[in-house]
Amino acid sequence: MESIETPVRSDIVKQCAIGRKVEGGGIMKVEILETRDGHRGYFHLQLLRLRFQRFDGTMGREVVQEVMRRNDAVAVLLYDPVADVVALVRQFRIGAHLNEARGWTLEVVAGLMNDGESDRAAAARRETLEETGLPLAALHPVNRFYLSPGGSTECVHLFLGIFDVGTPLPRTAGLAGEDEDIRLERLSWNAVEALLDEDRINNATSLVALLWLRFHRPRLRREAGIDPREATNG
Repeated sequence: MESIETPVRSDIVKQCAIGRKVEGGGIMKVEILETRDGHRGYFHLQLLRLRFQRFDGTMGREVVQEVMRRNDAVAVLLYDPVADVVALVRQFRIGAHLNEARGWTLEVVAGLMNDGESDRAAAARRETLEETGLPLAALHPVNRFYLSPGGSTECVHLFLGIFDVGTPLPRTAGLAGEDEDIRLERLSWNAVEALLDEDRINNATSLVALLWLRFHRPRLRREAGIDPREATNG
């Protein structure tokens, strides 16, 4: 693989010299000695020569690790707590298609943040409008997580988006300039439960979001004025 050597960023060197606190331990150090670009396209692959501190306090030997440099992403779980309905998007994903011929995946709304963008809530609302055309009645942060911390810098910021199930839906959505062809599907919570139990949700972000909803759904319905013990959803 042909590589172009790039200088080590001074802010990274300073950050690594200070180290990071590890849960259950002290400050752990990382020394990034060299960075190289392996590929720059839609994906940005970097090769890093580094050393990191071992749990016995010594610095490990030099290793080369590869990482995808990705912007953070936002994801939005669309839910109407009164109607007890979830809205998911279905679109084609080449990775899932090549691996198991299940390429049209059912997902929560999600997308990468733009370069230099810092307002995650604004990005979440933008992605929701682009992928569904739905306005949101409310938007609440849920949690954040890495999909592949061993190989990518991308961190997903998950939101709960409250919507009105009575809002008219477009037949399809997505950005034509990005060749997106997205269909929005509204499902009762019972239908979502069946998808989860039958292993028909095959992407991690949506699993995290829907399992979170499984746990917090009774509270959200109570806050919306619905007694889950008396309400049923078929």
